[in-house]
Amino acid sequence: NIDERSVTFRTKDKKSGSWVEVEYSPEEFVDRWAEHISECQHGVRYFGLFASRALGQISAALFALLGQKPRPRPRRLAWAVSIKRDFGWDPLLDRKGHRMIWVRRIAPQVPN
Repeated sequence: NIDERSVTFRTKDKKSGSWVEVEYSPEEFVDRWAEHISECQHGVRYFGLFASRALGQISAALFALLGQKPRPRPRRLAWAVSIKRDFGWDPLLDRKGHRMIWVRRIAPQVPN
C-alpha cells in the first residue's frame, strides 16, 4: 500500500521464516531500496526487487510513490536506420547510389 505518508508491504522475516508487514516513510523506503543498487553496471539484475518479474509488478507503485507517470516505450528503429546511425553507411543504397526496393523473395535452391 502506498500513500503520501507511508509505504507498506509484506516481506519475509528470515529469522522466523514468516511473512510480516513493514511500513516506511516514502523517503526511508527509497533510501533502503537504493542500498540494493550496485555501483557496478554489471550488478545482479535478476534477483529480488530488480528481477524482471518484480519490476513489472511494482513499477506502477514506484511511479505513484514518486508522483510520476511512466514514459511510453520508444518505437523500435528499423535495421537500416540503425546501421546508418551506427556505421555511417546506408545498407539500402546500391553501388550507383540508388535506393533499393523490395521485389520478391527467392526460394532456396534444393540440391538434386
